[in-house]
Amino acid sequence: MNIEIESGDPRLAWELMNSSSLEPGQKHIISKGAELTYQHIYQKRGLDFPAIISLTLDIGKGVAIGVIVAWLYDKIKGKASKLTIDRTEVHIDEGEIKKVITEKIEKK
Repeated sequence: MNIEIESGDPRLAWELMNSSSLEPGQKHIISKGAELTYQHIYQKRGLDFPAIISLTLDIGKGVAIGVIVAWLYDKIKGKASKLTIDRTEVHIDEGEIKKVITEKIEKK
């Protein structure tokens, strides 16, 4: 599923990927059966414009969604101003994120 995170924190993408460098296609294993793939960062010029971090989240069958959601929420809380999952804007709340991710997985 595609994830976009809008944030004014310039370090967030590196923290999500647990890396000191970023390359499109770079993967970060969150847990067994779940990985995050970095796509790109869109940054407008100017101090008041947040960056938009584009990622892909792949969750395999049998993976505990709660663990993945808790990890994601912990990384973005207080740092992200907007979260979009497969074109659905999601309130930055652990329960809401879990609900949307669960719905997206069940539709597959």
